[in-house]
Amino acid sequence: MKEIDEKIVNLLDKIYQITRYIQWEITKKTEISPLMAQIMDYLDNNSENLRTPAKIAEDIGVKRPTVTDALKVLIKKGYVSEKTYDKDKRYKILYLTDKGENFLKNESFNYKKILKNSVRFLKIKDKENLFLSLINFVADLAKKGILPIARICPTCENFEKNKFKESKKPHYCKLLKQRMNDFDLNINCEKNVTRRFLWLKKQYVS
Repeated sequence: MKEIDEKIVNLLDKIYQITRYIQWEITKKTEISPLMAQIMDYLDNNSENLRTPAKIAEDIGVKRPTVTDALKVLIKKGYVSEKTYDKDKRYKILYLTDKGENFLKNESFNYKKILKNSVRFLKIKDKENLFLSLINFVADLAKKGILPIARICPTCENFEKNKFKESKKPHYCKLLKQRMNDFDLNINCEKNVTRRFLWLKKQYVS
């Protein structure tokens, strides 16, 4: 088992290398850095109350000045705009412009869509097994405080795993009051109440 564990880790590292290669190839063509692309993807997938520089920095695990610098470039280039938050005038809310949305829609410039084109060739059962393995892997990293915020069901205090063991939908979300099967598990739930205590503590200590 030790050998297979090492091979899995090496494969994960290979996927990381592939992802970074694709991202830097996109950067050569567009002058949009991997961090800038990640920020645009974040803005596209999160609601208004999470689209502040502080929230972006916290969620993706990057220092706020680094995020601020990247945002300045994105705003200057016309990919992102900002306006005062209606609920609290102290904050600026960030939005993708049409140019930013078009950037993400372009499959040649969106590394997730490039990877998805390969994932779709996997057999359904292989996809299901891969999803469950990865979500458990990510949950373990999050619980150990290694990851930035991971809003996935297995890390949430509202999630009850296998509450209905003999059911086709064995899991339960106390917040939504609904039963779930393995593939209903959310990987970016804004209502996830578990915070990354260990990760934040590590940042303050360092």
